[in-house]
Amino acid sequence: MEVNRAELLNTLNKVKPGLATKEIVEEMTHFLFTGTDVISYNDRVCVHHPYETDFKGSVQSSKILETLNKYKTEMVDIVIEKETEDSFMIIKSGKSRVVCAFVEDHKIFEKAESLTTEIGSIDDWLEVPEHFIYGAYLSSFSAGKDASSGTATCIRVEGNLIWCGDQERSSRYELEEEMEDFMIKAALVATIQDYNFTYYYVTKSWVHFIDDDNVTLSARRITGKTLPYDKLFGKFEGTDIDVPEGLKGSIDIASIMSSGDSESDKSVSITIEANVLTCEGRNNTGFSSSECEIEWEGDRIEFHINPVLLLEVMTKASKISVGENASMFHNNQFMHLLAYKV
Repeated sequence: MEVNRAELLNTLNKVKPGLATKEIVEEMTHFLFTGTDVISYNDRVCVHHPYETDFKGSVQSSKILETLNKYKTEMVDIVIEKETEDSFMIIKSGKSRVVCAFVEDHKIFEKAESLTTEIGSIDDWLEVPEHFIYGAYLSSFSAGKDASSGTATCIRVEGNLIWCGDQERSSRYELEEEMEDFMIKAALVATIQDYNFTYYYVTKSWVHFIDDDNVTLSARRITGKTLPYDKLFGKFEGTDIDVPEGLKGSIDIASIMSSGDSESDKSVSITIEANVLTCEGRNNTGFSSSECEIEWEGDRIEFHINPVLLLEVMTKASKISVGENASMFHNNQFMHLLAYKV
């Protein structure tokens, strides 16, 4: 069949979040073509993207992506050929051809397609609250990065509240509308941001999100106990201080040399003492720092915080509350509680 190269490439890129990063089960690194959809499935995430083909089977994701990226023609031909016991996908562009192993049937198909059977009518889906994605994004900065941290690596939706974090840092975002309760890995939030999901549907094991183009992302629900966040935030006592006028600029400068490889891992040091707030970023290539005036005459305080999160919070009418053992950064909907740890 002849296909538009850019359209197929765009579809495959949309489906990539469901691919396994490690080849524990080979087919979990494959794109699955069902005839009506392209699917990726890794037991934690499954993505369905409508795309009609005249064949059914799967192909190694890295090979078809590399081929489509290197071809430059508008259209390409994809043909499935069978030789004795083996099948192959042949991708042709002009006089060029790439031949990839093609698997026509395996258990991953059953697992991925079974997700659609547990979803009710679209009339049963619920609207995603307007600020859910943004609230989940802000809250996800508090998630633990170590897989052994269990539910501390998750975001929890409970009524109109989004919770995330552990004893060192925790976040709470208040939505205007209530949602069905669920808990998913916080690392998925970055993926969800790349879509414009408008509806969601919660089942016993999965949370499904769908957009206006009928692209569905299914995230496996996580079970287990989490911190009593309401008590954690309720116990905090602090003194509100005015946000320094130059704080945003200081954070910008400090973030130049902030440590951490990814956006969520970045960290800068904040020191408050004698009416001066100092922001400093430091990594193995150098450091950057900036100061601004602040009304503070208490004991010296030092802590680390993600500069991306802090800048995001500071863009709104935000406040800083300084306590004996922790500080809280907050605006009308969002609270971020940070225990001091240098």
